[in-house]
Amino acid sequence: MSAIAGITTGLVGFLSSFVIVIAMMQNLGATDGQIASGLLVVCFAIGITTLFLSYTSKAPITIAWSTPGAALIAGA
Repeated sequence: MSAIAGITTGLVGFLSSFVIVIAMMQNLGATDGQIASGLLVVCFAIGITTLFLSYTSKAPITIAWSTPGAALIAGA
């Protein structure tokens, strides 16, 4: 059951900010390849951090990016 909750949390956290992060990167002048690479790095960083913190604390911890933070950067 906790796996389903984790997957749901991850998807909602990722997909809610996805469009904003792409717009932010386009506003900064990134190419399509740079946008794809940036999203890949962010996804791996979130995944590794989530696994590390969950393993070391022995508790389910989820890391996600901030939608308001991404919107602030996109608007800047």
